[in-house]
Amino acid sequence: MMSRVFYLVAQFGLVCIRVLLRPILGKSRRNNFLRSRNWNSWTVFIFLINILRVPELMSYTGLAEPEVVKIMLSLHSRTAIDIGANIGRYTGLLAKTASLALAIEPTPRTFAILKRNMKHKKNIICIQKAIMAQVGKINFYLSLSASDMNSIRKISEGKAIEVSTTTLDNLMIQYFYHKTVDLVKIDVEGAEFEVLKGSQLMGHLVQNWIVELHIEERKLELEDWFKDRGYRLKWLDKTRLWATKDLYR
Repeated sequence: MMSRVFYLVAQFGLVCIRVLLRPILGKSRRNNFLRSRNWNSWTVFIFLINILRVPELMSYTGLAEPEVVKIMLSLHSRTAIDIGANIGRYTGLLAKTASLALAIEPTPRTFAILKRNMKHKKNIICIQKAIMAQVGKINFYLSLSASDMNSIRKISEGKAIEVSTTTLDNLMIQYFYHKTVDLVKIDVEGAEFEVLKGSQLMGHLVQNWIVELHIEERKLELEDWFKDRGYRLKWLDKTRLWATKDLYR
């Protein structure tokens, strides 16, 4: 709820900026000015959170995860897939260097915000699906408290919706044509192993993975999955694993 309120404030702030700049620059020059500096509701939202330093919102936007941000920026990924993109807090980082990045988000309301945030980024394709072990449909449970807690696992206070699913293999074949993908980021609230199961054919072409583990008891299983495929591992914090094939890192 807090994040939605701040996002509405950011949208209002952007409207005010546009109104103030119009008589100074004119409509066309104002639009070009804002677009060239990537000013949109999302960047204004991030600006507000940076100033106010609200812990809950810093975590929500990724600002409380500096190691993850640091690694993502250092990779300079040209091709990437953000699975569980939410409203695009990490997709925006990928857009800085990627020639093509996919942002995957199954929740309708969250996807609408994601798509709006990425509408001026021609190198980002937003896809409203859940990534699982097979193609089909599943029940997806919406959290009443926070959109980044939506999950395939049943939530006591949440309602269920039906969403379409595809696999990571299918995405890589369709969009990257059997070529290397520099980074796959996974944050899917407990469905991370389902995502990995759906990458049996093409997963070896991924150079870097950043996976958020939501089931602590399966930590060794996650490590073994990547070690068996020749990856070097580093835990960026208690729940986020970086797996890389880059021997020089």
